[in-house]
Amino acid sequence: SWDNTVRLWLPASGECAVMLTGHTERVRALAVLPDHRLASGGSDVRLWCTRTHACVAVLTITPSDWVQRLAALPDGRLAATGAEKMVRVWPTHLHHTVGYAAINAAATTMAANKNSILGIAALPDNRLATSGVDGVLRVWQLPPAAASL
Repeated sequence: SWDNTVRLWLPASGECAVMLTGHTERVRALAVLPDHRLASGGSDVRLWCTRTHACVAVLTITPSDWVQRLAALPDGRLAATGAEKMVRVWPTHLHHTVGYAAINAAATTMAANKNSILGIAALPDNRLATSGVDGVLRVWQLPPAAASL
């Protein structure tokens, strides 16, 4: 949202149940990971525990970038795109065994499009699709998710 928060709403009543704070810039993207953690992206990527509503990790991006789109891969990894025309993939599925600092260090970056990326989607079998301003849809084969770092 424009006020740097993530709000969780009650569908039946339309009331805000929880407001998650901590972002320093507006929140532009959301994704739900397979283990039900929520990812939110802006000038950083934050992972939230949906049971406690606590921020459990802040994943870093390059200082000149901001996250515009997020995609949760079926294997638990998280992909993000931003202004720098890159895709960054974090092995967030390893958070229980290695901790979030190691996950930040293990993030991989791919040069995805020559122009701004408009969309990103996780596909089955370790594939990721991106679409850009250039009108091209690209499908990326990612390496299998590591069991450990």
